[in-house]
Amino acid sequence: MQVILLRDVAKIGRRFEVKEVPSGHAQNFLIPRKLAEPATPEALRRLAVEMKKKTIMSDRHDTSFKSVLDALKSEVIEIRVSANEHGHLFKGIHEGDIVKHLASLGHVISEKEVKLDAPIKQVGEHTITLMSGETKGSCTLQITKA
Repeated sequence: MQVILLRDVAKIGRRFEVKEVPSGHAQNFLIPRKLAEPATPEALRRLAVEMKKKTIMSDRHDTSFKSVLDALKSEVIEIRVSANEHGHLFKGIHEGDIVKHLASLGHVISEKEVKLDAPIKQVGEHTITLMSGETKGSCTLQITKA
């Protein structure tokens, strides 16, 4: 029986794939648990439309992300935070803090696209990696004492 997977299923396939599975497994396990649906002509048309929408959204996101990378390439982002006399921050800077600051400057990216090894806890200049899919770039973040 052919089914369209609605979620990733171990040892069968990934979401939105059309797979051939034993009909007993499909009817007794996958379909009742909403892990798959029968691959009817109508369901296949819906899948094609949904995949086309997903591709268009992905292309728009990639274009937007590349424009943000280009804008941040030559810009130094400054964040002022409270720190002690040795330059240690009282609160670490996380991905969410960077995203909020970039949004206030007009650069919209998601938290998943900011890659930090660990929270920033020191005043100074830091290089931040931004990555979305295969597109990768970096920006300079200047942490200064408030």
